[in-house]
Amino acid sequence: MKNLVVVIEGPGGVGKDSILYGLIDKYPDVYERFVTATTRQMRDGESEGRPYNFITEAEFKERLSSGDIFESTYRHQTYRGMSRRLIDKILNAGKIAIGSADINGMAPLKKNYGKDVVFVFIKAPREDIEARLLKRGDSAQDVQSRMTEFDEYMAREHLYNHSIENKSLDKAVDELHTFIVNYLG
Repeated sequence: MKNLVVVIEGPGGVGKDSILYGLIDKYPDVYERFVTATTRQMRDGESEGRPYNFITEAEFKERLSSGDIFESTYRHQTYRGMSRRLIDKILNAGKIAIGSADINGMAPLKKNYGKDVVFVFIKAPREDIEARLLKRGDSAQDVQSRMTEFDEYMAREHLYNHSIENKSLDKAVDELHTFIVNYLG
């Protein structure tokens, strides 16, 4: 299989993780998630590697300094970043590496993986996103912050290779898989 890194992005609460896990569960021999490292605290229902690798700030800075973490951002009082070692391991296993990254991750990914990276924007109506954030237990302050970012995300949709509206999880998973298959030709 051709090397490919697929990155999905969209506003907080749009369902990125649900789409990623749905795709991997449906096609486990084709896709593997590259997991972003973060210094934020684990939420209820999360575990190591799902949806993040939870590390200390000191470990994050050490991996950044060594070059393993080649992209990083600081949002909502936490660091997040992508690991070159992890993505390369997935690609070397013959799978498509799929994960999420914010807009700041686009340039480093292009620099490191060139034309073997594709970006997909996930969107949903504002009211759906706000309801999802509240349902997953985000604080009122965090919901407000993420909804403030909503318009900024939507204004960048045109920067992506493809966009998918997440009104139905099954349809969004199928649409993403179809796009990737067609992209690979």
